[in-house]
Amino acid sequence: MLARRKWSGDMAMLSVWCLAVMSAATVVSLVALLPAWAEPVAIPTRVELVADQMAGGIHGWHSSRLLMYDGTLYASALLPGPAETPPDKPFQNPTCFFQRREGTWGPLGNPVPFNLYTILVGPDGRFWAVGNYGYADCTVYRSRVPLDPSTFEPLYTGTCAYLGASISPEGNFLIMHAASPDFTAFVPNTVIAAFYDHETDRWYTSRLETPEGRYGYIG
Repeated sequence: MLARRKWSGDMAMLSVWCLAVMSAATVVSLVALLPAWAEPVAIPTRVELVADQMAGGIHGWHSSRLLMYDGTLYASALLPGPAETPPDKPFQNPTCFFQRREGTWGPLGNPVPFNLYTILVGPDGRFWAVGNYGYADCTVYRSRVPLDPSTFEPLYTGTCAYLGASISPEGNFLIMHAASPDFTAFVPNTVIAAFYDHETDRWYTSRLETPEGRYGYIG
């Protein structure tokens, strides 16, 4: 029991290690005890329809399309784009924003003409977003007016931002992206961390050289 309390945050790794080094009899005893402390816990869940007939997008594994500010939920989704797009800019989907008030979802303004896959909000209520027109670019946007996506302005442009983005309670923003879109193994590349400092209203960048290359989508 002492080990379970101490390692409660990493029981999966502890269990794998125990199974690798303990005798067969001990493993059988350990497995027999699992139901006593590993019973599933029911989590009340509510599923709501925000919008339908929306389009898909890219970067699904680190997309962020739902957030809360001052007790109100906000979400974003992509509309279908044009049938034909230039090869270097295949993602031309406008983005719709929604808000939930009094238990009902509704649109927040008109769609914006940017293909956004991650939305965030700062402590001042201004939306931040990351979007792209192709596989080898990313743009960071911020709204001039709090909670008004129609006032988005581009602040920063990078390449292949596959590592996500985040914003701190102080309003500092961080995004990481590759310096080159070339993801061939063993072709030297660089990971660039772009940091926006809210207090100084300035961007700072640092570089991490990766001589082994990007290895596909891993920056």
